[in-house]
Amino acid sequence: QEPQTNNMVFWLRSDGGVGTNSTGFVTNWQDKTANGHAAYQTNAASRPKCYTNVYKGTPGIYFNGTNSLFIQNAGDINTNGPYAQKMMALAFRTADDTVSRQVLYEQGGTNSGMNVYITNGYVYLGAWNYETNGGWGAIWLSTPVARDMQYTLQLNCGTNMSGQINGVLIGQTNAGSLASSTDGICIGGISGWTRFWSNETASASNYFKGWISEAMQFSNSADVT
Repeated sequence: QEPQTNNMVFWLRSDGGVGTNSTGFVTNWQDKTANGHAAYQTNAASRPKCYTNVYKGTPGIYFNGTNSLFIQNAGDINTNGPYAQKMMALAFRTADDTVSRQVLYEQGGTNSGMNVYITNGYVYLGAWNYETNGGWGAIWLSTPVARDMQYTLQLNCGTNMSGQINGVLIGQTNAGSLASSTDGICIGGISGWTRFWSNETASASNYFKGWISEAMQFSNSADVT
């Protein structure tokens, strides 16, 4: 079942719109919406690779722990806040390491943003806002993940923040809006800076090792798992 496209900001699927070079490395990943938020990588050495059969015949993009894709800053994603509500959804498969810290998706910077990452056998879904006006702090929801397993996740950010893994609610709490940021948007790594549940900040590194087959963002709460 395909999700409703109302309020959809971007939609990346590995079964269509993946541009590759002659050896399968991803140059661009086209947005299925009309908003034009394609993911791309201009550095040939940092491109992930597309494989045709990752999970039940579904293709996936493999990030080997040194790869990432970027999405250009845009008003409907990160530069025209505050954003009262956002929803991020990912379909991914872990590889042989769920202990190292690995960022699947992040946007924003140290003052405000959202991310999904794995560390020490858990996946963390988080958001934060430390701006002077409207700041409310930081919240992460987490649940265990195993090696070599397929997952879908959903992070709803806003006044009511919640997270789901494989359709199961893992947490729900009060939060707030996200502020504007020009610090970048990244799949499989970090663009600029991001935060973690320990309140540590980081730039670059922390690359994901595994497969991502779908990434979606909505400008409201939605249930697509």
